[in-house]
Amino acid sequence: GQAGSGKSHLVKSTVRSLEEGGWAESVSLTYQDPRGAEDGYFGAARAILRPWKETENTLVPRLRRRLARERGVLDAAIKEEANLLARWCGVLPDDEEQPLPPGFGLREVYRHLDARAWRGLSVMVLEDVHHALDDGDGLWLAESAAASPDARPVLVIATLRAEALESNPALRERVTALCEAGAIRLDLETL
Repeated sequence: GQAGSGKSHLVKSTVRSLEEGGWAESVSLTYQDPRGAEDGYFGAARAILRPWKETENTLVPRLRRRLARERGVLDAAIKEEANLLARWCGVLPDDEEQPLPPGFGLREVYRHLDARAWRGLSVMVLEDVHHALDDGDGLWLAESAAASPDARPVLVIATLRAEALESNPALRERVTALCEAGAIRLDLETL
């Protein structure tokens, strides 16, 4: 829909109903132009891993506890992974000898969704996805979910502006391909 048509309101209302009903939990990935530091999966992963401003003294032990609960063990691998996550969040200094993998944040978003799938559904919201330009982010996440529907029970809800579809043939083709793969497209008129 066009700017101001109520896309975000509709999505927030739908997600709130799913969460309040106990049917799903969500994670939101937002995009803007110009790109912000917290856009896309990077921002979503930061919100999951470090939802409030923490120091090394509180973040690392909390991450260790979380990982130990998820895996049922607290060993050296858990401690190392907690340190890597803290480095990724910018709390621990970067190690030039051991660089972090580029998709580290995306892995955390999927891990978060998988951990909540016991309800039968997780929701990934891609807000203003027409601004997502990086490979491996934005519509690529929706395309990945559509290509492997048995991988995880996730509902992907993406909002994008009608103007972006009209002016960008490549984006229009990608949305058309998603619809052909089973996605449902709702066009909203301006309220």
